[in-house]
Amino acid sequence: MPNSNNKYRSVAFVSGKGGVGKTTLATNFAFLVGTSGTPVLVIDLDFHNMGCTGVFASQGELSGANAKDLLRLEQVDSANPKLVRVAPNVWLLPASLFAEVQHDWDAIFDNPRLMSARLGCLFDYFARRDGIGCFVLDCHGGIDATSIASAGICHHTLVVTEADTVTFAGTLGLIDTYYEYYAGSDLKPNIEYIVNRIPPKYRWKDLDRVYGDYLGRHLARFTASGGILAYIPTENYVADTFGDYPFQAELAPSALFTRKIELMICRLFDPASPTLVAKKIRRHCASPRRARKTYRAITSRESKNIRAVVASYGVSSFIFLLLLPFSILIATLTDGKPNDYAGPGAVAFWGLVMLFYYFAIWNSCLYFRDRLNLQKRLLRLCPRMRTIWARFALWKVRTLYYATLSGVVFPIIILGVVLIGVFAADMYKY
Repeated sequence: MPNSNNKYRSVAFVSGKGGVGKTTLATNFAFLVGTSGTPVLVIDLDFHNMGCTGVFASQGELSGANAKDLLRLEQVDSANPKLVRVAPNVWLLPASLFAEVQHDWDAIFDNPRLMSARLGCLFDYFARRDGIGCFVLDCHGGIDATSIASAGICHHTLVVTEADTVTFAGTLGLIDTYYEYYAGSDLKPNIEYIVNRIPPKYRWKDLDRVYGDYLGRHLARFTASGGILAYIPTENYVADTFGDYPFQAELAPSALFTRKIELMICRLFDPASPTLVAKKIRRHCASPRRARKTYRAITSRESKNIRAVVASYGVSSFIFLLLLPFSILIATLTDGKPNDYAGPGAVAFWGLVMLFYYFAIWNSCLYFRDRLNLQKRLLRLCPRMRTIWARFALWKVRTLYYATLSGVVFPIIILGVVLIGVFAADMYKY
């Protein structure tokens, strides 16, 4: 079993290769756990790329302790390390504050057994000194001693992969390494899988069938749930903020990305560690029907809106360009008046065209609303982004939002005025 200490919980984010969104998931996971009021420490163990360290270094200069130096120490107490506060209830232990050449690499970083012991000492020290209730480890994207050690000592190891054969091949190699290393050990990694950045072309049933087959044949020996912990789709307007601000869950609290991570937190910590689950998150996941719907959703609202806009304009254009000549031809053959468009058929035709155009404008309005809310939060939370061009981009999105909103509201107003006029005319007759 991983570390069974009940005073804190530890979660390691690992992957078979880099570039799968592991760092983004780790930082946002830590932020949402921190909303519960429990202190959270993010430890960057990717000593090669230092992705998590780079994300927070872009927000300001980092100082204090770093994971590489602390893991070299047998006793952490004497160092009195200083952590970096990056959000309310969230602290960071960077991988390193400067790049090291290869000959400075210690043998400890190639020894999983010794690395596990040093990580355990770090956990106990910071839990005792700073009251840390949750440790989030951002490991190297690939197979190295730190990811192997983290899988053995952490309560949960979240393996991040993507829905493509190249990334999944790396995932299989990572899991095979875990199986081989821990085959004769008392420690057994508690692994869960996250399929990240799913393109909108996939359906949940297809993914569930494919990954269910993989779990049954290769992957489920260390998996507690026996299934995939989360399917997370691509959301471009959320992903575009990577590097600008580290917590996309704060910028887009209603995005599917955020709701997926909230569901992950509930599944991992509730009811075993209820103090790590914020009341808001528990309320979002309280309904089994809503939780099941969130789990199975693999198409974001952004993708749905874009699809609806394109489909609506396409169908309305098809109706207008192809069916209009036929309506003129029918009018000509029936009464010889090609300019007569006042019949019931013509009214139905134009009503259908306008309905599809209205549907396209409605989804465009929703799309620009989400982008506007995200950009407003980004400028409010990140002062360095308040440049002239950023403000211009904000006003451009705001203009598009209000333009599409007027396209949604005005037809309703006009329809209401017409109905009132018709009703008033009928009343006047009597």
